Amino acid sequence: MTENKLILAIQTPLINGRAERSADKKRQQKMERMKHYELIGYRIAYYLLQNEQLAQQAVKLTLRELYENDHFFAAAAAEQEQLLQKCCKRHAIRLHTTFLQRSKLAE
Repeated sequence: MTENKLILAIQTPLINGRAERSADKKRQQKMERMKHYELIGYRIAYYLLQNEQLAQQAVKLTLRELYENDHFFAAAAAEQEQLLQKCCKRHAIRLHTTFLQRSKLAE
């Protein structure tokens, strides 16, 4: 009985260590994907907004949203690009609308 408890106590840190390494590797893979799509997203946002700061904000919001989306990472590359485009366009339009509303209020 004590041997089993000892074995479990010894194995637990190894399991946790593996889980942590696996989570780090998964996080790193996600970040690499995000880096790949960052430039594409920026191009889309800048084309729509014609404003560097707003385009950067749109891309930041897009990447943050997609990073949390497990479906995005499970999808094929073509679907990932479609999701990126939709999300980036949505954020760009929202930012542009907000920008216009603030401009009108300032007048």
